[in-house]
Amino acid sequence: MGGLLDPYARIIYNASHFDDYQRDVTTTAVFIDASYVCAPDYETQFGGARVACNDRRPDFIVAASPTRGTVGDFLFMLVRQRVKLLVMMDDLQTANESAATPMVVEDEEEDYVATVPYWPAGSTDGGDKTVDLENFFSTYHACQVVRHAEKYSHDCCCRTLSVTPVDVMQVCLRKGGYVDPWPLIQLHFTGWPRHGVPRVDIFYNFVVKCLKYLDDFA
Repeated sequence: MGGLLDPYARIIYNASHFDDYQRDVTTTAVFIDASYVCAPDYETQFGGARVACNDRRPDFIVAASPTRGTVGDFLFMLVRQRVKLLVMMDDLQTANESAATPMVVEDEEEDYVATVPYWPAGSTDGGDKTVDLENFFSTYHACQVVRHAEKYSHDCCCRTLSVTPVDVMQVCLRKGGYVDPWPLIQLHFTGWPRHGVPRVDIFYNFVVKCLKYLDDFA
């Protein structure tokens, strides 16, 4: 009995030794604002749902556009997580407007952080030819993005993109090899009003479209 500690005493004992431990940080941590979504596993017999394991890759990612300072890191995260479907929640007009403004912009009602598109957009300086390849840089990562297709529908845009980390590409080229770009589908919801929330029926139709794409990947 003398060698055992009650729970309260054990907490006090452990707290007294916190200063003896030091974290060994060997890599730079970069945090991305994105929602990782893994669908649960459904039981066919009882209809129950089991939460997906923590180490399971996301079925899709729901995210707002990154800022100028994190766009390369955001794209690198997509490749590292092996994302097949990316759901973008920015309005296209808002994203294009914020790309031409400082990183932090003062709105009429509140301050917000301006985001930028992370795919080739617009035209070249010499004419009407569409830009289909562009490099995006951040402090820690740089990625090359190719836009293969772009199709607009009501309140939605579907883009077929491929992303290649530039540092991985350079290493493979030095070794005489080749790195395959990571392909993904971006579903861009464009039905947001300038202020407020979208109509329920419009957003519901967008959710149904996302589910159809997930069925194609299954």
